[in-house]
Amino acid sequence: LAKKIYDAKISVEDYPFFIGRYDTVSLDSLRKEDIIRKKGRPAMIHYIGPKNGLLFNLPAEDILRLYEQYYYRFYRFPLIRKNTDRLLRIIRHPFSFAKELAKKIVNKLR
Repeated sequence: LAKKIYDAKISVEDYPFFIGRYDTVSLDSLRKEDIIRKKGRPAMIHYIGPKNGLLFNLPAEDILRLYEQYYYRFYRFPLIRKNTDRLLRIIRHPFSFAKELAKKIVNKLR
C-alpha cells in the first residue's frame, strides 16, 4: 500500500467512521432506513455498556434492533435464541432490568 500511495496509484482518505454510545449527535443523525438502503457514508457503531435484556432506553434503540435482527438471523431458531439470551441477561442483572423497566414506564406516563 505504501508504494502505491507513493507512486500516486491510490490515495488514502481519513474520515471519522466510528460512532460511540455517547456520541448522541452522530447517533441521532443515523436513520434506520438509510442503513437498510446503504445510503450515505459507511459507519461503525460500537456499543459498549450494560445490557439489561431489552434494548429500550438505549441510545439509537432502532439501530440496535436492526443489527440484533441481523445477528440472530444466522441461528437455526433465531427467535428462540434471541429471547433465551434476553432472559438470561435479565436473570443475571435483575436490578438493572427493573431500573430500566421503571424508566420506560415513567417515560410513557409523561
